Amino acid sequence: MLEKNNYSKIFKTLILISFMLCNTFLVIPKTLLQQVLEENEKNIRDTIRIDKVKPEEFARNRSNPKPFRRKVESRISQSKSGKASYTKSSNREITEEEVASLGFTLWKLRRSEKDDTYRIGEIIGAEKEGELTPERVEGKTTVEDGALLRFVVELPTRGYLYVFDQEEYLDGSHSAPYLVYPINGVNNLVEPNQLIYLPRQEEKYCIRLSRGKEGKIISEIYTFLITPEPLNLKAIECIKKGENNRGEAIVRCQPREVKKEEFDFETKLKEWSAYTEVSEFNLKTPNHIKYKTMSKAEIKSLNNKVNKLNMQDPPPQKVYTVARKPTEPYMISIPIYINP
Repeated sequence: MLEKNNYSKIFKTLILISFMLCNTFLVIPKTLLQQVLEENEKNIRDTIRIDKVKPEEFARNRSNPKPFRRKVESRISQSKSGKASYTKSSNREITEEEVASLGFTLWKLRRSEKDDTYRIGEIIGAEKEGELTPERVEGKTTVEDGALLRFVVELPTRGYLYVFDQEEYLDGSHSAPYLVYPINGVNNLVEPNQLIYLPRQEEKYCIRLSRGKEGKIISEIYTFLITPEPLNLKAIECIKKGENNRGEAIVRCQPREVKKEEFDFETKLKEWSAYTEVSEFNLKTPNHIKYKTMSKAEIKSLNNKVNKLNMQDPPPQKVYTVARKPTEPYMISIPIYINP
């Protein structure tokens, strides 16, 4: 009886082990399959190519403002190495979609010359410079340390504009984001063809870029957020700081640090940014040299944003085309580099 009991126990044990092994072999392939699928998913890369909106086309659109439509090419490919591998065998999908865009011109203020038609005087912090003339910055947005700047933004469709500023340092880190627009008491809804200058003319000062005392700042990154609906984001304050020699009010606007609890800048930047193409206006052609400094229409818009541009007026220096629909939020970051 004892031997039979032992055999019975051994038999039951073998059955149990066999059952466990069978379950294990059934589970392992499923687990491995999940791992392979997850790994493949990680290795999938979407590469997007988008037709650029050219500055001249951007200007022509002023006569009949509407969203731009562009061919967007998406290519999906897989690689065992984990790196994107774009080959002829890659899956390709080409669609025509509405895309978002933004016109941007960076103006650098230099000492006025004899033939300059437009001059700015009494800029705070640059009184010794005398009269200054805004001149377009071409090519890579790199300026010398201490440069006086002003930039202008234009949209082809209406939207609410928010502008953030961050310092970029030598080690690749960034400062906290600071809100520089909207301004308290100013409607930040931008209509098509309406130029938004920062700083505004009434502030009587310009942006002065500096690498700092230790030279650690390599660029100022301005991030433009355009939304179809206003955000619950408190505007910055602008306060009157006396008057100049002409009796004109001097207004100072104070950028404000944006805390994560108020607006999660980093998360939204990842969510609302997208593949972007940039095209630039060629100032070197004979017909375009005259746009190097401000035209009369641009001067009028600087003095009052109600004055819009038409299709005959100068186009923006650069146009950023984003692979997002203009009916959804989108963000564009533009660094301005500072030479040592």
